[in-house]
Amino acid sequence: MTVKKAKLIPILMCSATLIIGLILLIAGIRDLSLENKDTKGWETTEGTLVDYELYRDAYYDAAKRTEHAATYTLIYKYEVDGQGYILRSQMATSAVPSVGTTRDIRYNPGYPEESALSGDATGSAMIMIGIMFIVIPGLIGLGFAGVLQNLKMNITDFIFGAVLIGLTTGSVYLIAGSLKPAKVFEFFSDSFNPMLLIPVLLFAAGIFLIIRSFAAPLKEKLKSKGNKKPEH
Repeated sequence: MTVKKAKLIPILMCSATLIIGLILLIAGIRDLSLENKDTKGWETTEGTLVDYELYRDAYYDAAKRTEHAATYTLIYKYEVDGQGYILRSQMATSAVPSVGTTRDIRYNPGYPEESALSGDATGSAMIMIGIMFIVIPGLIGLGFAGVLQNLKMNITDFIFGAVLIGLTTGSVYLIAGSLKPAKVFEFFSDSFNPMLLIPVLLFAAGIFLIIRSFAAPLKEKLKSKGNKKPEH
């Protein structure tokens, strides 16, 4: 295989991933804009998780040799003017909060039974995935083009660090329904289980990789300066 063909394959893969990312990003923005248009003027109240029901049982994918956890639909109760209403989440999740935890709910003041759970939108997930599909191959493509070679950083560490931070931030938003520190802390403290340590550890790993991406070249630079013999 020639050098040109060897470079062509990753370029084509990056291009295909970029196109998929753009499609997901556009579709996600479209879904969110339509949702925002439909919910314009809606008010926000606090809903309480009262129950959850099985959406899909755990199963084993023999073809991919992977285990898939059970997913659940979350059931929230909220009140408007003393009247109680029930809302079921659109997206099923395997990370089930503890019963009694709260989450913001937007509702139509004219018809309070019409409501939406904060962060519970397929558009948000598509935007998050789309951005990752654009950023990763985009940076790889810039690397192949030689644009990143002059940067004083370890670009591999930086890419993986940025990806980990982006994925964990998006995951926390989808799970907790908010990125406000108080809401995220409340969710983690009330619904803590060992699985919730995964996004925390991945986020910390992302921060570490980004710091290392700048620190390693700086360390090499200082080392090279220290090895220079003083001129007499």
